[in-house]
Amino acid sequence: GSWTLKPGVLRLFSWTSDFNPNNVCQSNTQCWMHIFGLPQEYWHLRVLFSITHVIRTPLSLDDTTMRHSFCDFACVLVNVNLKQKLRDQILVERIFCSSCQTIGHSLVDCKRTDRKSNPKVQQDVVWKPVP
Repeated sequence: GSWTLKPGVLRLFSWTSDFNPNNVCQSNTQCWMHIFGLPQEYWHLRVLFSITHVIRTPLSLDDTTMRHSFCDFACVLVNVNLKQKLRDQILVERIFCSSCQTIGHSLVDCKRTDRKSNPKVQQDVVWKPVP
């Protein structure tokens, strides 16, 4: 099991009579992930967790990020399995309207598109990992 601490997680393992701490191979750790260049309108727990989940398991936000205080980056505590390959970056694309060719809103929210003449509405993909 595990306990959530602020910030972080304490992991507990079942005790065995032949337990030897020298033989324990712990590969999980927590680290702070800094997200640079992300506009503050996206500094919400749900959005930041959806971005960081592409790389690792998000655990919490730091106080500065939660308060939307001015900073050069958002900061998310993530759980990392060091046995897995680590990504060094992800690409966060803004929503693009395929109708009016504008960045910042989707076809669903486009005020310039006549919905009667364009019944097919697609949802844009926002987050995608960099290969």
